[in-house]
Amino acid sequence: VREILPASLLRQLKKVYLCGNYGDPAVATDCMEVLRYLRSGGAANVSNSAQHRLRVGLFTNGGMRGPDWWAELGRIMQPASCAFVRFAIDGDGNTNHLYRQRVDWGRLMANVNAFLSAGGNAEWDFLVFEHNEHQVEEMRLLA
Repeated sequence: VREILPASLLRQLKKVYLCGNYGDPAVATDCMEVLRYLRSGGAANVSNSAQHRLRVGLFTNGGMRGPDWWAELGRIMQPASCAFVRFAIDGDGNTNHLYRQRVDWGRLMANVNAFLSAGGNAEWDFLVFEHNEHQVEEMRLLA
């Protein structure tokens, strides 16, 4: 990522969003390293105001990895006003897996809670389908 977004270019950007067209970006082995680099503004000695000017977002179904990884992510995605994770959750434990295949509800909720407990800023993206339309209000309350 340092070759694609050198510090000189990174400092000119206002937003960088990691979202997967061919898979979830949180699966990438270097995802955490990439996010650390983006949050640093490209250099360790950048002042706090310049360092945090860039808004960084990660779009994910949240079903991979474990709570320790998500807690670490919550700590590096700071300040929360300039960084977020948008979790794609389309129902509860009975329906989310119908569209978000192979996402275990218990693991997902543990990951979300770890991220939030570490100070992370989370957003919820809920796609309405016939199989989950009856859950919209229930999920709004959970969010």
